[in-house]
Amino acid sequence: MKKLNLAIGLSLSILAISSGFADAPISFTDAANDIPYPITDLQEVSVTVTDETITATLTVGESLTQLPFNHPNSGSGGIEYSWAVWFDANQNHKRDNEDFSLAISKIKPVGEAAATQGSIQEEGRKILEHDNEQHDGIIETRVEGNTITLSVKKSAFVGLMGITQTTPFYFETFHHYGGTIGADTAPDTGWFPKTEARPVNCDGPIQASDPTTSPQSKYDEGYQAGVSACKASFSAADGSVHFPCVDVPTEEGIVRYKIDMKLMPDSEPLLFSVIGVEALQ
Repeated sequence: MKKLNLAIGLSLSILAISSGFADAPISFTDAANDIPYPITDLQEVSVTVTDETITATLTVGESLTQLPFNHPNSGSGGIEYSWAVWFDANQNHKRDNEDFSLAISKIKPVGEAAATQGSIQEEGRKILEHDNEQHDGIIETRVEGNTITLSVKKSAFVGLMGITQTTPFYFETFHHYGGTIGADTAPDTGWFPKTEARPVNCDGPIQASDPTTSPQSKYDEGYQAGVSACKASFSAADGSVHFPCVDVPTEEGIVRYKIDMKLMPDSEPLLFSVIGVEALQ
């Protein structure tokens, strides 16, 4: 519990003092050997979003330092390899034109049939995809052994500022070579984190279609039904702040809490102390 309170206190200190996001990565593992092609077998993934940058890291089952390119059985101009992360920018849990992806891909040059060996870092296209358009030269990539890092500055492309630590994402790999096709995703179940399609109250779902519905509990009393209760309220009378929902990234995923805080007198900039923490199921 001591470690938990420390983690929450640190997250809320960042929230109270700065408008920025905590740069703690959201990471999880994917089942190893769930596809028979190690170079695209996702095993560990991670996403970090700050005010300025978006960074995604993926680890597969085999080194990517040197790969065979231009396989005879792969069509000219087609993708031979691709490692990508997708961000659900409009949070509708569908892949559409409003979403973004960061990727490094190897496209077989038209007219080249002979297999060659090379580095995906040097030979691959570094692509930001949005609205069915692919933009080169915007993202940065790094390939080290069996790990790829994809990163982009939010200021580099319109719309990236809307991606935050709570934006759902998923990783996707693909290869087509030597007559074989293999692909993997992480998580296998779809977008992470998987959230409800309708607004959710901290104590359970609110019937958004019925504006007369009462709040689910007295704890959240005062919030209009049909609107997510995950908003902070501040009392100028006693300097207290109530957070109905605070999502804290952990190694196991997102953990949600109710938090109460108190303004520290005469603090500049404003500082708050945590006076109450309640884990939500």
